[in-house]
Amino acid sequence: MGNNATATISYGILFKDGFEFPWSVKEFGGSIEYWWRKVNGFVNPIEELWDKKGGYIPGCNKDDPRISKYFEEQRKWINENPLPIEEVYNSGGDYPDIILAIPDTIQETNCNPIVIDLNLIEPMHYNDSIVLDFCDKYGIKVPDCPRWLLSAYYG
Repeated sequence: MGNNATATISYGILFKDGFEFPWSVKEFGGSIEYWWRKVNGFVNPIEELWDKKGGYIPGCNKDDPRISKYFEEQRKWINENPLPIEEVYNSGGDYPDIILAIPDTIQETNCNPIVIDLNLIEPMHYNDSIVLDFCDKYGIKVPDCPRWLLSAYYG
């Protein structure tokens, strides 16, 4: 059986395993979306339904209709304020390399061949600023220039 591999081609910057992103800290649990909402001032209009230990607050249970409304508000905000980059994982295990990639350049497959759009894979220097500006704005030290990367993730 074993693990399945996902092969991905994307345009972005490779960060080796162990790199500390602003969202790597305990407060965000490694979630770029939690971090993104926080740094951009998102406040969910639905009250927090969980206590600090992750259990439901008094008067709330798994069937509470406020839960779906809570996550609906988060999805709505993310759709209106999308991340300009996306994380793409490379290798396997608990600490994969991470590529910060431009979302519309990402093509991936799980075991099936894909046709790569060669029109997509051309010098995209005009897009370099998307990932470089993001890194600069949030104090992420860039180890290399953006480029096309082929990666595989086992998980």
